[in-house]
Amino acid sequence: MIDPDREVTFASAGVTFHASLRAPAPAPAPASGVAGVPGAIIVPGSGPTDRNGNSAVPGYEGVPLDAYRWIADQLAAHGVASLRYDKLASGATGLGPYADDPDSLTERSFDEVFVQPVRDGLGFLAAQPGIDAERLLLVGHSEGALVSLAVASDPGSAPAPAGLMLLEPQYGRILDIVARQLDDQLALVGIESSEIASLRKWIAAGVDQIRNAGSPFGAPGPIPLPAASGVTAQWQAAIASVLYGRMWNRLVQSEDALDPVALAGSVRVPTLVTAGTKDFNTPLVPGGPPGSGVAALAGAFSDGTAELVVLADTHHELRDIGDCDPMTLTNPADLLQFPYSPALAIAIDEFLASWIADPSGS
Repeated sequence: MIDPDREVTFASAGVTFHASLRAPAPAPAPASGVAGVPGAIIVPGSGPTDRNGNSAVPGYEGVPLDAYRWIADQLAAHGVASLRYDKLASGATGLGPYADDPDSLTERSFDEVFVQPVRDGLGFLAAQPGIDAERLLLVGHSEGALVSLAVASDPGSAPAPAGLMLLEPQYGRILDIVARQLDDQLALVGIESSEIASLRKWIAAGVDQIRNAGSPFGAPGPIPLPAASGVTAQWQAAIASVLYGRMWNRLVQSEDALDPVALAGSVRVPTLVTAGTKDFNTPLVPGGPPGSGVAALAGAFSDGTAELVVLADTHHELRDIGDCDPMTLTNPADLLQFPYSPALAIAIDEFLASWIADPSGS
């Protein structure tokens, strides 16, 4: 089988990004008066996630989920060209100029490291022969939805996107989401209520410290339960590793300053928002009243701009897991037994058909 993708590179903020350019096959001839075919950039989720949606995070490493390649297939079926790229620290892009000092990345801004490459990718895609620069989409998955909203709100010198597809999107500020996830899991692990209270207070303090850190950033304080043992000690260590370790830096601080709900209010292009019923990471209503989670994000768009589609049995990794409890899928490789979400395929199909017919959404 001939690979439909062409290997390309584009530059952004001193980094050479390696990517796959997919032209519809066969490429349709542009209609009279039309500059070319629509184009889309597939914006990856958090962590070292490559152009195909595969992650180098332990546990996920080597698991060929390939969700973004599948999305490229859905786009091509509608005659939409696509660009998907290895984000910094993944795939062929790797760490680029940061290879000799990876820790220096955490002192950069989220905009420079993750948002600007999408602006520059839009410029690269728009300049390709046969692409209509007036009909560009951003397809953001998870954290990629936040990046897509940031670009749509401020494209800078890049061509402004004419539509958004936000698949299982980050629905709030990153530190609020991490705190919610930690809190939800604490309630499930059988720790004494007094210990849970101490750990929850510590989580809230960590969020506040990161948000309000000055210069220098400073070191985290002591753990709240130094005599803890068993499950309590394990979860205290997990909180220390995630919140007071991996997220204790200016990169995360600058990401947390971006509120997707606030950004959504400034977007005026047709937008698809999806929420899987089996998505623990970015749920429709995360343990709160109606109007929270992904529902709140979808509701923040101007009237008529965004369509919220709830996807039956769909997991965060865009697979249909049927009756399976997502909390039992502790091994990412277990997801490979499930198909890509048919409900998502239908949602993408219907959105693209409508958007291609009327990109303005009027």
